[in-house]
Amino acid sequence: MEEKKGMIQRKVAQIRGSLTFKLASIAFVVLVLLIPIFTIQSLIYERKNRQAEVLREVGATWGGDQYLVGPVLTIPYSTWREKDDGTKTEEKHFAHFLPDELNISGNLAHEIRRKSIYDVILFQGDLLLSGKFEHPDFSSFFVPEQDVHWEAAGLSFGISGMNGIKDISALSWDGDTLRPGPGTAYPRLIPSGVSVQLPLTPGGT
Repeated sequence: MEEKKGMIQRKVAQIRGSLTFKLASIAFVVLVLLIPIFTIQSLIYERKNRQAEVLREVGATWGGDQYLVGPVLTIPYSTWREKDDGTKTEEKHFAHFLPDELNISGNLAHEIRRKSIYDVILFQGDLLLSGKFEHPDFSSFFVPEQDVHWEAAGLSFGISGMNGIKDISALSWDGDTLRPGPGTAYPRLIPSGVSVQLPLTPGGT
């Protein structure tokens, strides 16, 4: 009986001393250590996704990121295409002009709002734009003066998210006070924003 017990103990000692057993033991220890790491990574991933969700929720009520475009002066004009039978058809086009001078000033303030365990930084600012447009020259388009629709000119300001705008002040143009309205003069170029119709005249400013 004692001899059999001794054989078993020697066998166990051989197994414990074997390379395979050592490698298996190391692998088991590594696996046990990896379990907390995977748990921490899962928690980090969950928190990160929740933070992004909170940012989207707060941004949706605040207005989100804002992108401003312009001001862009848009003036429609006509060209004429002659048919084979000698008649002419009118084709309408739009010319777009940027200001020769543009000055932007303003102030930016921020506040921190807390939702759940997350802090969200929100920004708001007041901007003042001033600039100068030279009178558009259509000679480079080879368009006669009478085919330029000065009365339909519009000035557009592109704003990516109108829900984030609290107020837009009146516009002063060459001494006239104008109130911008929703929509732009050429939505294909500037999809979202505000615009104002301008009292342009041939040879005016």
